[in-house]
Amino acid sequence: IIKGASPSYIALNCELFPFTSRLVRQALNYAVNKEALAKRLMDRAVPARGPLPPIARGYNPGLEGYPYNPSKAKALLAEAGFRDGFETVLWAEPGDKIALSVQEDLRAVGVRAMLRETTWMALMESMGRRRTVPMGAIQAPPSDEPRDTLDFLLNGETITDEWSPNMAFYSNLEVQKLLRQAATEVDQHRRISLYQRIEEMIVADAPWLFLCHSNFEMIRQPWLKGAKIYPVWPPVRLAQAWIER
Repeated sequence: IIKGASPSYIALNCELFPFTSRLVRQALNYAVNKEALAKRLMDRAVPARGPLPPIARGYNPGLEGYPYNPSKAKALLAEAGFRDGFETVLWAEPGDKIALSVQEDLRAVGVRAMLRETTWMALMESMGRRRTVPMGAIQAPPSDEPRDTLDFLLNGETITDEWSPNMAFYSNLEVQKLLRQAATEVDQHRRISLYQRIEEMIVADAPWLFLCHSNFEMIRQPWLKGAKIYPVWPPVRLAQAWIER
């Protein structure tokens, strides 16, 4: 079992009101009790500080993230003009324990997120379609390469009208500039430093609810001495879009 390999998160659609507000996105991150969520998952996950899982090269254990602070969440919502909270829709697969836990935490700060349950493929298609899903629960593939998470899932240059891999439709020009630098940097120390800086900027913008990194189980033949983790997601159409970039 590889501890904390797969990022589990909720994409907040940065093109749809009220998630166009960074204050709202930050507030919701403070509203979620990630420690309790990990325990609810029978400790088969570790709380997330940001998008990169602990197995990723360049993982920053000192990243502050968003500790559980419902009072701060309410204050930020009030500052954003939502003193009484708001209503939204949270898309998820049927019986998604993470989505149910987040729904409870958000209700406690006045955000009423109605669950819309759908199949995995319908969820992927809908979340990848522009201006369709306000909030969507998803789990990213296990990978030890920071580019797989930051460049593929959170780069504004990967946004498309349909089957977008960037399901938060998050765009930050400075982040995009640094991602281009990191993609061509050959010095590994500078490369990792760039990705850590990128992650800090993304966490500040809060396009996701950074929830937890789920454990990943992999079966291999006993004579194999090691095994490389490769992404096994997304669907074919998303993968093809990435290949054609």
